[in-house]
Amino acid sequence: MAKGVALTRSRSRFKPSVVRAYSRNLRQYVYPKLGAVRLTDLSRRDVQAFIDELTADGFAGSSVRNILAPLQVICRRAVEEDQLAVNPTANLRLPEGSGRRERVVPVSVALQLIDALPNGLQALYATAFFAGLRRGELRALRWVD
Repeated sequence: MAKGVALTRSRSRFKPSVVRAYSRNLRQYVYPKLGAVRLTDLSRRDVQAFIDELTADGFAGSSVRNILAPLQVICRRAVEEDQLAVNPTANLRLPEGSGRRERVVPVSVALQLIDALPNGLQALYATAFFAGLRRGELRALRWVD
């Protein structure tokens, strides 16, 4: 992924933040449990047991999906390159996500938070709060905007 060899489903390069997250999830979760299994020996049963263990350990559905994502990329690529006949990460029983996380702050609370900031930061945070902009969107703004 980091070299741009493994691509997303839309055939574009993975973003650096995705590469970092996938690497971390592989090192922290996947390798300790499945790293000793040869890719060609990996079965859907092995992957499902891994998912069930993560769920039993209290991981939320979205976390389980995020932990599994790099393994899915590896297996999808192995199928594309005829290293695997069947993708062991397909047709799994994945836990449901917990739904959308929406954090709505009342205007009065937003104003209090903005007032507590130094004068030089108030306009920036007011723009972020009231326009609903994320950090990347804020960074892309120019003075003319």
